[in-house]
Amino acid sequence: MRKLILTVAALVAVAGTQFALQLVPQAVITIEAYSPQELVDAGMETPKSAGLSVVGVNSMVYLYGAEAAGEDVMTYAWSATSPTNVTIATDSPDTERTTFRPDEVGTWTVDLTITTATGEASTSITVVAARYVGVGNIAGAIPDAGEGQCAACHPHNTSTWGETGHATFFIEAIDGIKSDHYGEGCISCHTLGDDPTAANNGFDDVAAFVGWSFPAELVPGNWDLIVENYEPLAQFTNIQCESCHGPGSKHKGNKANIDISVEVGVCSQCHESGTHHIRPTMWKRSGHATGNSFASRGTRSGCADCHSTYGFIARIDVQSNLDQQVGLGEGVTCAACHDPHEVGDAKPHQIRTISEVELIDGTIVEWGGYGKLCMNCHKARRAGIPQVLSGSSSLDPHHSNQADMLAANDVAIDFGRYIPSSTHRWALEDACVSCHMAATPGTPEAGQYFVGDHTFAMEADIEGVIVENTAACERCHGVIESFDAIMAREDFDGDGDVETVREELHGVQEALAVMLPPLGEASVGRPNGDWNLVQKYAAFNYNFVEDDASDGIHNFQYAMGLLKVSIEALQYGVLAPGAITEINDVPNDQGKKVQIVWERFGGDGVSNDPIAAYSVWRQDGEAMAGKAPLPSIEKVNVEKTAPGTSASMYGQVWTFVGTVPASQHEMYSMEVPTLFDNVETTFIVEARTIGSTYPVTSQPVVGMSVDNLIPTAPMGLVASTTAFDVTLTWQELDMLHNPDIDYYAIYRGDASGFVPGEPVATVTDPMFLDNTVQSNNKYYYQVAAFDFSGNQGEFSGEVSAATFVGTEEAGLPTDYALHQNYPNPFNPSTTITFDVPAASEIAIVVYDLLGR
Repeated sequence: MRKLILTVAALVAVAGTQFALQLVPQAVITIEAYSPQELVDAGMETPKSAGLSVVGVNSMVYLYGAEAAGEDVMTYAWSATSPTNVTIATDSPDTERTTFRPDEVGTWTVDLTITTATGEASTSITVVAARYVGVGNIAGAIPDAGEGQCAACHPHNTSTWGETGHATFFIEAIDGIKSDHYGEGCISCHTLGDDPTAANNGFDDVAAFVGWSFPAELVPGNWDLIVENYEPLAQFTNIQCESCHGPGSKHKGNKANIDISVEVGVCSQCHESGTHHIRPTMWKRSGHATGNSFASRGTRSGCADCHSTYGFIARIDVQSNLDQQVGLGEGVTCAACHDPHEVGDAKPHQIRTISEVELIDGTIVEWGGYGKLCMNCHKARRAGIPQVLSGSSSLDPHHSNQADMLAANDVAIDFGRYIPSSTHRWALEDACVSCHMAATPGTPEAGQYFVGDHTFAMEADIEGVIVENTAACERCHGVIESFDAIMAREDFDGDGDVETVREELHGVQEALAVMLPPLGEASVGRPNGDWNLVQKYAAFNYNFVEDDASDGIHNFQYAMGLLKVSIEALQYGVLAPGAITEINDVPNDQGKKVQIVWERFGGDGVSNDPIAAYSVWRQDGEAMAGKAPLPSIEKVNVEKTAPGTSASMYGQVWTFVGTVPASQHEMYSMEVPTLFDNVETTFIVEARTIGSTYPVTSQPVVGMSVDNLIPTAPMGLVASTTAFDVTLTWQELDMLHNPDIDYYAIYRGDASGFVPGEPVATVTDPMFLDNTVQSNNKYYYQVAAFDFSGNQGEFSGEVSAATFVGTEEAGLPTDYALHQNYPNPFNPSTTITFDVPAASEIAIVVYDLLGR
């Protein structure tokens, strides 16, 4: 649907019918500029034009007519009226485009009448025809105010102009300093009003009058000869004020008789010709030339600061006096970036400003070199948190936030997390300019004049072929033919492949988009009352990365970090309890401890009120009647509470057994004490946020501890005998490896290798007197330790003991017998027991293993 800029002629209401609007068209006239290249492209052989409303007398004026809203025009009727009120027809009085030559000095009126399907409309404009007079101060001349020479009334502007290349180009060129191929055909762009088709007191007219001709050889001294012999001609050389503002013979202080234009045609009349003057051609392929129509027409004046050259100049240069022009113009033209009047250390390349730039969050950009000029507009207009909290449905930084992406400042929302940055900010001396204005490819490389330089483009689609200007990347990334040769360091989007940085970023962007309303779709909607705060913050970050429009290239680490932290915020940003997933006995310990494992709670890390710590509580029974009431868990200050403190919840007594800080882990675990082993015990985990009054808790889960370390075997078991008892001793078990010994159990058998059954006794000390033995018998013993959990330890080594005949009451031996010695083996002594039935002389012979 076309945009309507219409006049309401009638509003009629008839009973029983609908309201009806009758719309009337609106005619508009544009004075068109034509550069030398545009004339060639159009197959025209007429003179060039700057598109100004003040022109040289007898010079050609190019006119274009249209309907303001774009409605099709069926007929055109052009005419022009001279200063002496003579009406003439234009060269093509009934076509969309026409031309005419004002042959009288003064103000001309151009009229146009059009007809469309909705009616007829007429409009008119004025064109001032004048003679060129020159700046007036070249080569030390004194300007003549009566002639209207510029330096007479504008000494400051002409003084600063005198330091620019415009003021000296012809002087240096005619002396052979500029180029060895400078020719007579170049003069028309380096002098005033040089137009062989018009007598307008331009350079060619004055040259003919004084008899000057182009020198046969370009050598130093040619300029001095012009000053010495053709002094009037010198005042019409170089690129002067009238080159951009129109001839000044009618000006003389009357602003209506001079033009101020920042349209590209003013520059392209000389800077767009052939292969050596190509920058306007490149500019026409840039976003600066194509993305500004809504602001240029004045329909959205608030945008003019950046989308209109007039608006930008008025903001940057308070001395420009262009405030009344804000909202007009065709977009961001040459004059937005380049100041034609001034040059110097503060304005290299006549750039308007490379001063520090303040971003919306207060960040001052001191780095960036020439790129700071770009940052005056390529920066955010909205900061994330204030924009979201304002309740606006616009959750983005308002496009072109490249400076903020490079700066990684506080426009985007980091949810309190540190997000690292890539090195582009520090590696590129001139920031934006280093890459976007890198040299355009040379002949015959693809992309020449479509990428780099004044196209500001990093890539272009040329008849279906994508060309990328990777030259700026090669200093750090080596020779590459595509930005997609730059691979990511890891699989950020989790699809199983490590892809290019752009592909990885797109994958994570899509993962974030599907988590935002409309859920499941790879697009982000506009917020409504159903959106929560975390969703709005995440959406702003999504748009912050999207509006940067570099696919992450400007600051990959920061862009990826914002997307990742936003996804994390959506997953965990809303305070919600997690669950205890396991309660396990701690293996290989002495019991009374379990390991509790729980999943991350919502709000752990990325949240408006993040979780500070988790605490674990053990249920130790029911609250007892008559006892002083315990404080509730919610009111216990865990930070100042020691483990073992009790509190109540739902009539139960809970004991605080430990805490861990929240650190954004997916799972947490903690060892906590139990009161008893092999007894079911209930636990909960609670999470406390930095700012909330009440914690959130998991559901209770039951677990138990087990003492699963048995005592070691007693060492050094020794048995000594008498006729009536056996004494056992052994080494006490050390407390380091056996801290929970309850008692020792003694086992006795009547044969070597016996299997222990029930113990004959238990003792707590490392000794035992067995007085239940009979004399003249042999016994075998083992000892084992038990811990407090009832775990039986390993058995000691087996020892034997033989009792001998005691007193007469026990009876005399009836046989000769030699009993086992004890101890055996021995060191340094042993006891040998033997029986004899009658008094006898006894000899005992002892042999060693060698029979000695």
